[in-house]
Amino acid sequence: MNSKLHTHKLLLLTPVLIFFVSILLILSPSITSAINQPTQPTQADLQIAERSVASISDSINKLFGSFNQSTPSNSSGQATQSPQQTSLLKTAISLYAQLLTKISQQLQPQTVYAAGGITKYARTQGGNWNANDTWSTTSGGSADTTVPTAEDNVILDSNSGNVTITNGSCRSLDASTYTGVLTQNASTTLTIGDGIAGAGNVALAFNDTGSMTYTITNPTNSYLYFAST
Repeated sequence: MNSKLHTHKLLLLTPVLIFFVSILLILSPSITSAINQPTQPTQADLQIAERSVASISDSINKLFGSFNQSTPSNSSGQATQSPQQTSLLKTAISLYAQLLTKISQQLQPQTVYAAGGITKYARTQGGNWNANDTWSTTSGGSADTTVPTAEDNVILDSNSGNVTITNGSCRSLDASTYTGVLTQNASTTLTIGDGIAGAGNVALAFNDTGSMTYTITNPTNSYLYFAST
């Protein structure tokens, strides 16, 4: 008799578990994708997380409902539970905890730098390396970005004006078509590289036709430092 009751309970429980696991499988890719985004969670992300919690909570309620409806009593009137039920319940709770952990991670601000960051061009007017007005995301473009960081590839080209370095960093520096004057002030360091190879596996390239000028104000305390090549 008990064997038949246990089988009946498992049959009732199976659809709930299938529903629960299906939600996990459906939501995992979207949650993983959201975690890998290099930005703060959007309103859409928060809504997805809220719906995920609601769906899983509903599944858990149905799971316990199935247990309550299908659990027999012993001769003393106390509810009994089979080992199969115990095992399935532990599995369901474990999956539930894993999914909630992923959702929690999704709601945390994520800062992930793509390899190489973005490419920044010195503008036609030139200027100080550490001034936002010196930089653009297009050759000869307007000031529409910020000072280069260790994740950014920097290009000084034929549309770039004179640039003065007062300490700075970049992932790579391409001045192969530059015809202006690059001046490095005394007691300054330009750090090139972020631990991986620069753009095109080239960390630094100067114009070798003699058309550009690289001036070091004080060679004894001004440095080009390569974090990687």
